[in-house]
Amino acid sequence: NSSSSQMLGLIDEWYSLYRYFSIRTKSTMTPSQSSDAIINLERVKEICAENMEKLLQHHIQYDLGETQRNSKPNSLFIISPKKVQPNTKPFALTMEVWNQTCAPQAGKRTASILEAWGDLYGGDMNFAPTISEFNIVLDTHAKCSSGDYDSYTKDSYPAELAWELYSILSSLDDPTLLPNIASCSHIVHALSNHAFVMRYAKKTFETQMDSEIAAIRAYFIWKRMVDMINDKKEITHDELELAWR
Repeated sequence: NSSSSQMLGLIDEWYSLYRYFSIRTKSTMTPSQSSDAIINLERVKEICAENMEKLLQHHIQYDLGETQRNSKPNSLFIISPKKVQPNTKPFALTMEVWNQTCAPQAGKRTASILEAWGDLYGGDMNFAPTISEFNIVLDTHAKCSSGDYDSYTKDSYPAELAWELYSILSSLDDPTLLPNIASCSHIVHALSNHAFVMRYAKKTFETQMDSEIAAIRAYFIWKRMVDMINDKKEITHDELELAWR
């Protein structure tokens, strides 16, 4: 309907704005202005992601079906979908922009959007989230696990959230959702960052995963990734970059 088309059109416009500023800033940046330009770009990315998610929530709630608040923490909605044409593009675009921000809440936001996507299309083999979408969440958690520690809160540590998701994927019976080379690369990145922060940060964190546990887990996942590479007949350039970054 027209309302749905308007919401999706606005999401596309915010995505286009994000792309425009990303490309323009990188092409015009000079050494003297690089620091300010990066700060401004990151703020633009975050504004785009926030507005895209608000529009996505509106689209889910009012265009796709009746909703009720989910009892799960950080979840958007439980959804009873209407009979409308499936469209996963707004979910994917919003997750992509959150993934490209440096916002401390980015990992939680991508996870929440993915959960809403699964609630809506999880039973449809053509539109359900794939391992690629789960990898975006793992990658975003990994990015949030380094930096200025703003993403480290009392009840939430990015690497712990990434490890929890990785463990769930590893236990699934669905072979299409089992962790792959990219998944391993992202979780190693998250765990390595976590181990460094827990070891050298000049503040105390209350976490069940100390630096030694994180380092050991990172090592064994890295070994698993190497085995995957050795067992695979053809390795793509992207997979090699992820494996040895």
